[in-house]
Amino acid sequence: MHRLATALLVVCLAAGVALAAGKPKPWTPRPGFKAAQAKEQVRRFLKARLYYPKSYRSLGWSRLVDHGGGGPYRYSIRHRYAFKPRYGGPGVADMIFLFDPFGHIMGSEAVPPTGVQRRRLRP
Repeated sequence: MHRLATALLVVCLAAGVALAAGKPKPWTPRPGFKAAQAKEQVRRFLKARLYYPKSYRSLGWSRLVDHGGGGPYRYSIRHRYAFKPRYGGPGVADMIFLFDPFGHIMGSEAVPPTGVQRRRLRP
């Protein structure tokens, strides 16, 4: 019985040492996150959440903004798009999508409509 306990202890210690040696590297921000990747993430996000995904039509994009490490999110991009809502006629939305340092969408914020668009969004 004593031999079995000793053998089990040795196996557990060896497994612990092996796991400690192969420790995963800490997460680092995604290097070179580009506007094209952000746009593709937003398109997939919207097509998964719209009631009629085939009705999605892009109207314009802003540039990808890198906020550095000073806030709860790292990148943001503004997107204006048209879609068909569940009830009623066509809808148009203007949203800011927020990304974490790894390039995943953390959330979105609606931009209130304004009478005058000061800066034209690029298609």
